[in-house]
Amino acid sequence: MTMMKAAAVVIAAFFTTVIAQDMKLPPRFIVQPNRQYYFKIDDATFTQELPCRAEGIPEPYYEWKKNGELLSVGTRGWNYKPNSGGTISINGPSFGDEGYYQCLAKNTDGMVAVSTIAFFQRSRAGAFPYNQTVETKVVREGENVTMVCSGKPQFPYAAPNPTIQWELYTPASGSVKETQAILPDDKRRQVDESGALRFAFVTRDDSQPNQQYRCSAYNSFLKLSVFGSPIKLNVDTTNPLDNNAPKLMYKTAPAPSSGQSVVFLKGQNRTLSCIFAGKPVPTVRWYKLDANGREMNPDGIVDKTQNLAIQGVTFDHEGTYRCTGSNTGGSQSAEIQVVVEAAPYWTKTGLPKNTNVTAGDDFTFECGTEGIPAPEKPKFYSNGVEL
Repeated sequence: MTMMKAAAVVIAAFFTTVIAQDMKLPPRFIVQPNRQYYFKIDDATFTQELPCRAEGIPEPYYEWKKNGELLSVGTRGWNYKPNSGGTISINGPSFGDEGYYQCLAKNTDGMVAVSTIAFFQRSRAGAFPYNQTVETKVVREGENVTMVCSGKPQFPYAAPNPTIQWELYTPASGSVKETQAILPDDKRRQVDESGALRFAFVTRDDSQPNQQYRCSAYNSFLKLSVFGSPIKLNVDTTNPLDNNAPKLMYKTAPAPSSGQSVVFLKGQNRTLSCIFAGKPVPTVRWYKLDANGREMNPDGIVDKTQNLAIQGVTFDHEGTYRCTGSNTGGSQSAEIQVVVEAAPYWTKTGLPKNTNVTAGDDFTFECGTEGIPAPEKPKFYSNGVEL
């Protein structure tokens, strides 16, 4: 891997102060808003704050922009929070409050500091296509089966992106009430990264009279689930399989835009997954291949569902990983190619620093960054205006 040095798209706030008889310090942020906030629509009990506080001499005052236009704080639902600098808050936001917000800290000398941009987004659960037709699957006892969560809502139609869960439930005749039992996420029955429910093998107990399976999309912000179409599982017990050799059902797949490799971002926590069919349930072992193709122990933790969890991705995690599923019937392996990229970040010497200079002196700001792929050419701003 080649580390590429280039200019930054990351944002850093710094200032130059010209030394005069009376010392003045341009605004500098102490607190800025996060990049993402969600809100509940038309909920009078819901309150959200966008924090903003700066220091400087003279004392800064504040303005906010929404979608690049000056926000009239105090007249459109947003109000300044007392004794909190430029922090604004809103009660019961509506559709029109969704947008991109940015805080500006100014002083009477015309100096301006601009904050990070916060996306204030309406949370929504989304919906499955309306289809209550029951799909029926007939599976021989001991064989594997996959149930697909068809039509599941995804970001941005569901925000934040929901968690897919599966249930075995009993529809109540003539009533909307249902008795539900959440399926455990164990080695024999796993929900893969696409939301599909995969059985390494089925037992006769997986088929219950008058019960059906369905997936749900859970919105953690709204604490609300929406449900997919029902699936009825019938297990054929006339000629059960006692043993079945491992067969790969699923492995972590690249994003459509990532070619043949799974892309990790430096600093992320990520998981690699391989799910094997087979009876007994195959044991999964993980390896990372060295330059000569030899199997080495990977830097990660194998969790209870036999996935490989990697904490704090570094460039050393790039390479080829092999998962091998084994049981009494044999073994099968699969490989996953991982590449590591990095969002633009400052080098140790590249972050511009707040600096005092004497009027008339020359001064140069160094702007050193790294990233994969290479960041674009940097942009400099003076008092919020691009140079």
